[in-house]
Amino acid sequence: VWLGGGQSSSRAHDKLLANTPPLPFEHVDTESRQHDPHTRAPHVPQARLRLLNRFDHVVRILLSRSELWDTLSGEEHGLLCELSAPHGPLLTWLEVKLHEHGPLPWEVLREALRGHASEDFATHLMTDPLISDHPGNVQDLGVELHDLLCRMLIERIKEQETQAIEAINTDPSAL
Repeated sequence: VWLGGGQSSSRAHDKLLANTPPLPFEHVDTESRQHDPHTRAPHVPQARLRLLNRFDHVVRILLSRSELWDTLSGEEHGLLCELSAPHGPLLTWLEVKLHEHGPLPWEVLREALRGHASEDFATHLMTDPLISDHPGNVQDLGVELHDLLCRMLIERIKEQETQAIEAINTDPSAL
């Protein structure tokens, strides 16, 4: 169970969360849908423009398909459990549950979350009617999950590189 982390990881997570570009599914063009009678998609409220960030999406995939946790590397486990609240604590809890019981469906995880500090956050991610469900199969979601994690790892490496450059600028012996 990853219990590590640190202030720099938490700050990096918060910075990434604020600067994370939208994922392709995060922007819905509601204007063209309202005026084009040939569009089959239903009208989507304006509030749907930015529902999920990268971290929310990873949590949602893992809660809906917990068997994917075992496909992650140790580095990916560490990255996820280091995230600041509400993501990191929820994923640390999930890791413990999966270690104890193996993969569990969302319904079982939902019951196990009762009374936990992350219950409201997890329930919102999994039940919000404005957030689309994951219709894909496990393999497709696994590819999507690994793509998101690769992006997160790249962002973490960039943040570490920036910190190293700043340290060298103030203390050349830091190299």
